[in-house]
Amino acid sequence: MNEKIHHGRNIKRFREMMGIKQEALAHELGEDWSQKKISLLVAKGRSGGGALASSRRDLESSGGGD
Repeated sequence: MNEKIHHGRNIKRFREMMGIKQEALAHELGEDWSQKKISLLVAKGRSGGGALASSRRDLESSGGGD
């Protein structure tokens, strides 16, 4: 079972479930993130694991990952 995960779609779903815009998500993730970077990740679809893991760590450290 070698399913490809569409990380961009998952990021969009997460953001919509939280009821926040890309800009707000970027703000929660910290200085290294911008609305444009979020948008590019969503559009790209299959992001590298490093970018996604980094965003998860940033979100958890900001208290938004609970």
